[in-house]
Amino acid sequence: MKNPVQFVSPTAGRLINALLGDYRWAQEPGETLTLSYSFYAENSPFHVDSINGYSRDDPQFDWPFRAGFAAFSAPQKDAARTIFDEIETFLQVRFVEVADSLNVDIRLGRTSLERDKADGLSFVLSPEFIPFRVDPEQFHDTAPLSVDIWIDSELPSRFFHEVLLHEIGHALGLTHPFENGFEELAPVDNAVLDGELDYLRYSAMAYDYYPDSVHERELVRQSPALTFMPLDIEALQFLYGAAEDADNDLYILRERGSDPELEAMIRSYDSHSVHDYYNAYVTIADSGGHNALLIAVDGDLHIDLRPGAWSNTGGGLATTDWQDDNLYLAAETVLEELLLTGTGWHTVVIGEQDFGAYKFFDSGASLLLRELDGGETLLIEGADELVFPDVTLPADNWRKAAAEWNQALLLDPQGPLYRSGIDGGLEGEADDVPPLEAQLYRLYFGGLGRAPDKGGFDWWLERLENGVFGLDEVSARFVDADEFERLADADADQIITDSEFLDHMYLNVFGREPDAGGYAWWLEQLQSGEFTHPLSFSHMVQSDEFVLLTAATVSDLLLV
Repeated sequence: MKNPVQFVSPTAGRLINALLGDYRWAQEPGETLTLSYSFYAENSPFHVDSINGYSRDDPQFDWPFRAGFAAFSAPQKDAARTIFDEIETFLQVRFVEVADSLNVDIRLGRTSLERDKADGLSFVLSPEFIPFRVDPEQFHDTAPLSVDIWIDSELPSRFFHEVLLHEIGHALGLTHPFENGFEELAPVDNAVLDGELDYLRYSAMAYDYYPDSVHERELVRQSPALTFMPLDIEALQFLYGAAEDADNDLYILRERGSDPELEAMIRSYDSHSVHDYYNAYVTIADSGGHNALLIAVDGDLHIDLRPGAWSNTGGGLATTDWQDDNLYLAAETVLEELLLTGTGWHTVVIGEQDFGAYKFFDSGASLLLRELDGGETLLIEGADELVFPDVTLPADNWRKAAAEWNQALLLDPQGPLYRSGIDGGLEGEADDVPPLEAQLYRLYFGGLGRAPDKGGFDWWLERLENGVFGLDEVSARFVDADEFERLADADADQIITDSEFLDHMYLNVFGREPDAGGYAWWLEQLQSGEFTHPLSFSHMVQSDEFVLLTAATVSDLLLV
């Protein structure tokens, strides 16, 4: 049995009224709507009736009986499944593929539409059996033909996806944005889209490839909509509610064709659902999970990662003097990774927070930004320019600025990392890591010349945190260790003299020749007994000089 349908009550003053048809699928408030779909085959049943079904004789309703009738090919079926899957990421609707029958909600097939002058046709949602053949005395809860979708059997394959997407929009209750759907229903306004919005950038239900202000002779490039666009998504969520998507997703925007390196990169995201588009109009509407965007396009790009923002990857409408934005991030969409692999200058707008709200990790090929308040992380590869609300940093200085800022965070006693703790544990867990950990790391680097092993580090840290040892006592144990002796005992006589100790600290720990005044002062303190080797070591490895020397290494190990 087909699902019932309901009348749609639009809301005054909203642009989406232009896209709302008269009916939608009936849905219980707050519940996920389940719709079945199937593909026609040679033996598919049809309701043949001159009033309530298809006709063998009436050219207006004889689609199944035309010579061009055919089933979807395997790739065409996959295209339909992909569209249904992607709708589920943003809409509170679940699609289930079933065997074909008269009772399926959405049925898809091909036939000759040459005499209809159409690439595709969809019966519009209606409580009547046959659209446009309305009998006021006749009302039904279900409609055997209400959402049958027909695609022209001669349609070139390069247009198939965009035409099918458009017809599925009708199957869900959307109409064309120029048809005055609610013109007579005052006080509802915005019954049609303005000519500057009535094109594919804003709605896959539009017919036009460009706004009214553009003349055809100016066109250099026209672009299809490969997903439902912002107004479509808003209208559909008005009808059925927004979904919460917790899946990990990889979104790809590329030029047509295949690239082995790109395919290998895509395969590495084996835990992600893949959404693969060529460079055209695309909207990403994804409310959760770990989401990555891979753009494999040559040319100058302007990518805006703020939710609700447009980006330009060169895939939209282009005229002789204008390039249209083409990639939209819906208001609920947050990306955790941005990978730019093409040539050209790549500008990336980071977000709403100023430069100083982030901690930066630079591994050469990629940059990781972590919000200092424990919020989101963002991994970027291939950016040439980073744009923050307070500063724009081109490639030749953003790494230097980030490194200086990282050091300031670690050194400043009033800075957020020093006061509130360092976000992120040894293995990436979201623990609150106090400065004590950074001090212990510096004991390892200064005393043993290496990063700590996890077991040893955890053992010392537990005793420091519990007050079993103080930092000076731990420092003494490091200086007494065999590893320290092997490093500092220059003549290997198992005795570290004051001079050997200072030579080791200056040459091997600080990595420089000692300044005469500093060396003499420390030597006097040691020979007078004012300072011991362990106490001197503790002061030196926690000094501003050594903190600066190890800032990048210590913070990377603690924070990544």
